[in-house]
Amino acid sequence: MSCSQVSLPNLEVLKVYGLKNLERLGHGPLSMGSLSKLRKFTMSACNNLLCVFPSELLSILLDLETLEVEDCKLLEVVFELEAGVHSNEPNPEILSPLKVVKLYDLPKLSYISKRDPTGFQYIQTLEIYRCHSLRYVFAPTVTKSIPQLRTLEILFCRMLSRIVAEENGLGESSVDEVEFPRLEKLVLCGLPNLVNFFPNVNTTRPKSTEHLHTPMQSQPLFNEKVN
Repeated sequence: MSCSQVSLPNLEVLKVYGLKNLERLGHGPLSMGSLSKLRKFTMSACNNLLCVFPSELLSILLDLETLEVEDCKLLEVVFELEAGVHSNEPNPEILSPLKVVKLYDLPKLSYISKRDPTGFQYIQTLEIYRCHSLRYVFAPTVTKSIPQLRTLEILFCRMLSRIVAEENGLGESSVDEVEFPRLEKLVLCGLPNLVNFFPNVNTTRPKSTEHLHTPMQSQPLFNEKVN
């Protein structure tokens, strides 16, 4: 059966576990309405998969709220947003109202997305544990579009150097100000290469630092331009 013949219009929860030979979700166009009501997607132990969501799936996942990915040994990127897919938009768009993203034990994960997406404005919880190839979490342009973020936990990611990436390796950002106005819980632990939270931009502190944990001794977590 081809992907164009598959339709799961009422599916709300999908768990994919232990498919060791799975290399790709979807292959070619899906039928109209497929997975359009999917709210929670969980994937674990799919050790040949390189990408969670190829571009052709993103346009149909209109209700996805929770994404959990764990223990996929070769996974390199979560959202495959390739040039030319949204040719009329300056940045590709993730259309689903994602609220919770949890990424655990993904040793080859290098990017959440290689291109700067829009559409993260509903994210409330982001947890990243033991993703040792990840060097940054957010692109600078993305940080202006995540006003609902309440919980950010990043633990034991050996190569992570910044939470928000610098642009063009210059230690600078074209974004003048970054705000996480609803951030309540921030946990940073086991990040030996973490340099700072943001490049040189104005930063709004979390509402509460009660849950703040940082491994850095000599480096400031936020730069001097913190509001």
